[in-house]
Amino acid sequence: MRKLTTIILLIAIGFAASHLLHWLVGFIAGFFVLWLGKHGKANWWMGLVAFVLIWGGYALVQNMANESILSLQIGELFGRVSPLGLILLTALLGGIGGILTGWTASAISRGDK
Repeated sequence: MRKLTTIILLIAIGFAASHLLHWLVGFIAGFFVLWLGKHGKANWWMGLVAFVLIWGGYALVQNMANESILSLQIGELFGRVSPLGLILLTALLGGIGGILTGWTASAISRGDK
């Protein structure tokens, strides 16, 4: 239950920070949430889940807002990638950032050098 609460808090703070400020601030805010939570190795998958949902959800909302016009044009540049493929790629990139955020928070809380 505590991990689910951390994921929800991570999604809320990460989305708000990414949306209102620079996109990188979401990862920094996520680092502090995970670091203060002290979940150890669970930080990795919590960061993955949270940032896949943040980045994938935001990409989906933006894609629906412009009716896939931009994603179709970007998909043409990358060899006819579908709009859904670009959304999944964006979610994957966010997930990689979330894993790195969780790994860093885990390493610092354990005191790795």
